[in-house]
This record gives sequence, structure tokens and C-alpha cells, in this order.
Amino acid sequence: MRKVEVDVAAKTVKAQGGCIWEDVDEAAAEHDLAMVGGTVNHTGVGGLTLGGGYGWLSGRYGLTIDSLLSVQIVLADGSIRMASADENADLFWAVRGAGHCFGVVAEFTFQTYEQKNAIWAGQLLFPASEKLDQVITFANQFLETPDGDSGMVLGITQPPFMQEIAIATTVFHNGSQAEAEVVFKGLLDLKPLRNTTQERPYSKMNSMMNPFVPYGGRKLSKGACFVPPLSTEFVRTLIKELQDLHSKVPGSLRSILLFEFFKPDVWCRVPEDATAFANRGKHMNLMIGPFWSEAKDDDTVRVWAREIARLSREELERVKDEAGSPAWMERIGEYGNYDGLLSDARGIYGNNFDRLRQLKTKFDPGNIFNKSHAIVPSLTNDFLKADETGHLKVTGRSVDH
Repeated sequence: MRKVEVDVAAKTVKAQGGCIWEDVDEAAAEHDLAMVGGTVNHTGVGGLTLGGGYGWLSGRYGLTIDSLLSVQIVLADGSIRMASADENADLFWAVRGAGHCFGVVAEFTFQTYEQKNAIWAGQLLFPASEKLDQVITFANQFLETPDGDSGMVLGITQPPFMQEIAIATTVFHNGSQAEAEVVFKGLLDLKPLRNTTQERPYSKMNSMMNPFVPYGGRKLSKGACFVPPLSTEFVRTLIKELQDLHSKVPGSLRSILLFEFFKPDVWCRVPEDATAFANRGKHMNLMIGPFWSEAKDDDTVRVWAREIARLSREELERVKDEAGSPAWMERIGEYGNYDGLLSDARGIYGNNFDRLRQLKTKFDPGNIFNKSHAIVPSLTNDFLKADETGHLKVTGRSVDH
């Protein structure tokens, strides 16, 4: 189910549920169109969209769900529904952020945007031991760029050709090289060890980070949030934790911490209760992405990922206290698409959680779609609880076989 249909006159795309982003990007590009996908294109359209969706065009057009016009969805009872702002609006509300808890989407319809020009993008690599302070200073200032046509993802990892931790920055500008080199001058002036930036079609942008997250192997993701300005000392703490993982777990050198820097103004204009997605704000995402080789290390890596998330929450609390805990900071939760260890659903859906529970009983009363965040109690999440390693343990109540 990977068919893509482009309506050039309406500037819309219909994508079947089996599509990966490459399918959509390439089909749209044939008509000088683009849409808000993620930051890699070998992942599924459905997964990213149903959980919210940040991407390189988010600074200009908002989240992926903000460009979603309708879905065709198969519900737990086998019925097929269309859901949009005008049809089954309550289901459409739930789908935009918690869709994986409500059914299987067979087709998505998205708004697209004109993309006639090439974009400028690539990766700049710096040794963390020498350039960490300067790169983070640039990243914090970068968010003051007056428009949303530029983005950056700052990765902390150890490339296979280096003997130390590096800062791998993936940079993007929706415009010419001359314009981009003004925006990113402060970073380019730091003389990166590697510079792959060039003008290229937008449809190729989302393939640039694919090598960081190849198919197969042992890996997981865990989400956290940070409020700019990002603290250099906090990043140094996480680098030490990453080095500790390298020393404990063979095969973990490919592990990466990804700090996203996208201008948040557009997605913040959408009220938090307009969709099920509840984590809109001026904060940025941190994706914790460990890789490892052996099953015997599974528990160690899960504990490590949770510890990085805990340290990130501590840092967020410190920033809140210094800022006087403004209301928008108090609403910061976790980006569900990055939550590979299944946090409490209230932390994902915040003030939208209670409405989601009501709609869950309407559209999936038997809790058939229960493999992700537990919006309603089930046998598993009522009687069992995950310990710090991610394993389930009985909470003290007996249960029949």
C-alpha cells in the first residue's frame, strides 16, 4: 500500500498507509511541491504523522499534523471511516497525535506547498573537545533567525573514523547557498572537519540522516525536551554519560543524542487543545538514540536511556525554576514519537488526556489498539508495571491465567 496521488490543482497529496516518506517526497517533487515530513525518509508516513511530526519545513509550516487534511481509517470493529475537520471531527482530533491508539490509517491526505527552488543542506562535523562551546553558542543564537526557513539538528556521537566524540550538525536552509552562508556563517567560520553542504533538491533532504538510523540491528529511541538556550555544561554531562555507555556496552559507538533546533513560532500558533498532540511550545526535542549489538546488553541500554531522560528532566526543572515556572513551561511533556520505552500516557498527552480517554471508549471500547501509550487501562497496564529496565513486573494484584 504505497500508492501516492498528487492533485496539482489543489496542491494535495494522497498517500496510502504503507508509504515511506521517500515515496511522498519524490512524488510531490515531480510537481514542484513539498510537505512537512520528518528528518529521515526511510521511515513510515503513518508513524510520524499519527504522533505529530516535526521536520525540516516545520519552521515554516508547522507540524505534519497541521498539514493533514483527512484520513481513511479502519476502526477496531472493522468499519472504515473518513475523518476530517468536517467529517467525524472528534476522531480526526484524536488521530492527530494519538492515531495509533484508534485504528489503522489506510490513506492520508496532506496539504502540500510550492517548492520550486533548490535547498541548501549538508553536514558539518566538529570535534567536541575543541568546538563544543562555539557550536552550542551558535545553535542558541540560530533560533533568533527572523524566519522559519532554516533548521539544524545537532548530533553528539562518535563517528567510526574518529577516536573521540564529535558534533555532527545537519543544517538546512530553504533557499540559495548565498543566503544560507549568511545564516550559517558563524558555524562555517568554525572550520568543520567535514563539510558536505551544497544546493540540492528538497526531495533529497530527508535522505541525509538515513545513515544514522539504518534498518535492522538493536536500537531504541527515547524522547526528552530542552528549553533554549541549551546549556553547554549539560551537554558535557551527557557526553560523559555517552562515553560511559561506550565503555560498558561493546558495539554502542553508533549511539547518538540529537538536539533539534527548529523555529517554533508556527506550531505554537495552533492551540494545544486543537489536536490530540499536546506538546506544542517554545521548547525543542532531544532524541536519545542508543545502538548496541548483543541481547545481553538490552537491560543496560534501557537503563542508560532512562537515565539520560532523567537528567534531561532535571535540567528542564532547573531552567523552569530560573524562569519562574511560566505556564507554557509547566505544560512541556514528551514527544510521543520518540518514546520507545512507553512513558505514562499523561506525560505524552497532558491536558488532552481525559478527552482522549473518552474518545477511546467510543471508537475502541475493547482497547484493541493497545500496543503503545496506555490511554485506557488494560490487563497489561492495570496489573503489571514496567521497572527501570523496561521489564514488566506484577504490582501485587493476582490475575488468572
